[in-house]
Amino acid sequence: MELSMIGIDYHTASVEEREPFAFTDSGAVRFMKSVKETDPDASCIVLSTCNRTELWFYNLTPDPLDYLFSQLPHLKDSGRNLFVRRCGIEAVSYLMELASGLHSQIFGEDQIVSQVREALNRARECCKPDPVLDTLFRMAVTAAKKVKTETRIGSRDTSVPERAVSILEDRCGSFKGKQCLVIGNGEMGRLLAAWLIHKGACVSMTLRQYRKQDVMIPAGCGVVPYRDRYKTMGTMDFVFSATKSPHYTVHAQQAAEALEENCSYVFADLAVPRDLDPDLTELPGCCLLDMDDLGLQVSADAGELKKAEEIICEQSDEFMNWYYFRDYIPLVREVSSAAGELTNAKLKKTYRELRKKHRDVSGLQKEVMRASESAVERILFGLKDVLPRQEWKHILEALELSADEVDIF
Repeated sequence: MELSMIGIDYHTASVEEREPFAFTDSGAVRFMKSVKETDPDASCIVLSTCNRTELWFYNLTPDPLDYLFSQLPHLKDSGRNLFVRRCGIEAVSYLMELASGLHSQIFGEDQIVSQVREALNRARECCKPDPVLDTLFRMAVTAAKKVKTETRIGSRDTSVPERAVSILEDRCGSFKGKQCLVIGNGEMGRLLAAWLIHKGACVSMTLRQYRKQDVMIPAGCGVVPYRDRYKTMGTMDFVFSATKSPHYTVHAQQAAEALEENCSYVFADLAVPRDLDPDLTELPGCCLLDMDDLGLQVSADAGELKKAEEIICEQSDEFMNWYYFRDYIPLVREVSSAAGELTNAKLKKTYRELRKKHRDVSGLQKEVMRASESAVERILFGLKDVLPRQEWKHILEALELSADEVDIF
């Protein structure tokens, strides 16, 4: 099976170590296109989130890790040991678990399934992925939805923004009446602002003016032009940043000029690569927290976890059956086509009687042919779900021989 992945996440690397490998949306598109240009038969999907970077390949000729480092020549080879490799059924099961939130820093969180779906859509838009990767990611999303609806894995506050606010509330006290600035108006920023408002905070969100008409601002949230973020920073208790920018949204030097003496500030960085200058920790009264500082593993009920694992196992098996059954699709088509022809042959007398009554039967013959082929195809495709894999070949080859020997006319 030519399916493989390499990945780096919070289990194997700190946020500083993960940063060089984080992909922006445009960077992911460039990388996927480079794979297709280098190896036209290969396919790739890039999954890059605040806690992980994963590269998924099908049919790639070069070694995946060698290829990655060849595209990032500025990186040191010492970073290789931070990556995990998976292939075959191990990779299949892992992606199902990942999409279900079982490998998230915040256990059971809901955002990851959207991020898996977005990674697939991005790949479809820039360079159509191989059916294997496409089907795997689609089925991983399906598995995650089943886990979410049929188990109680995680809880309602397990999104990254909600959990970050919960942790900060435990550390710093109630947000009621606190002044908060949220830099970033993407999905993460909007969720964060909405949750802070729910907690009673006074929230402002930065906005680039040229995009104002395209952005939804949470109810009760004020707006600050992005260029004026430093001007308002001095009046804030908390400053959050959650963008996909490859550059710092807050630099320590400019912040130092804006912050007031004898005041305390908490800066929370919910992005990878990091949005906030690490030198902010050197400023008087400033506390800087990143994703690693705000991470928390949430335990799951053993019974619910077992249910989730059973769902994932079932979905993984379904994918593997689909994968191995692909080789027999031409055989299925041949047998189904023979069934359609046989059905029409059996109706030869009926068609003759209809013609005597001046009925046009050409359309009817086509419909009968299509219906017969479709019905037989469905039955034959069902073999993968009811028969052991080793029996597929013998059954289908026997059906093909049988179809060849039927005297249709």
